[in-house]
Amino acid sequence: MATSEEVRLIIKAATEQAVANLQKLNGELGNTEKQGGKLETGFKKLRSSWLAITAVAAGLTIAIVKMTNAASDQNEAQNKFNEIFKSSKTALKIASDGIMELNDAYAMSKTEALELSSTMGGLLQNLGYLPEEAANLSTQMVKLASDMGSFNNVPTEEALLAIRSAFIGETEPIRRFNVVINEAALKQEALNLGLNVGTGVLDAHTKAQATLSLIMKGTVAQ
Repeated sequence: MATSEEVRLIIKAATEQAVANLQKLNGELGNTEKQGGKLETGFKKLRSSWLAITAVAAGLTIAIVKMTNAASDQNEAQNKFNEIFKSSKTALKIASDGIMELNDAYAMSKTEALELSSTMGGLLQNLGYLPEEAANLSTQMVKLASDMGSFNNVPTEEALLAIRSAFIGETEPIRRFNVVINEAALKQEALNLGLNVGTGVLDAHTKAQATLSLIMKGTVAQ
């Protein structure tokens, strides 16, 4: 994709060329202003040239606006990403490598990868995962969401929302992906994982670990 500077130069060159053509045409008109038929033809050419300039300029202006907006969105996503993983250089490196993988292997735009990884990474840290663990798992969850989305013909963002919802106890969205999670299943899975479940309600991190395990098992075919 051309940069905004490259597009600006294209517009400048196209405009200069158009002006040169118009000046040439103006000279021709001066030599033929007494020749009615040729004069009319000249004016038609003049009008066509201006219409062409207007169309090209409008199209390139729209392209510049879109490119500027895209760059702004990516900068905002990058700032959010840096903020989420700033507590650990190792975590930031792991998460950044994950963005490259999502961009290359999953054909995901950098902006989308940054947004999704940031959202998942922030949640995982709030659920008790260390920054490095959250960085690694955020990439894994976005990759899983992409696979789930492809398998079930839904957007990656929608699949990731179902995963995130499951982590915070809202299990209905993940059911559409054939993953069943309830309190009994969580407690049993925590026991299977050898986690300390105690005698009461599971704490947030233990529940998150059990949820992750159930999601991975339930989506193995996806």
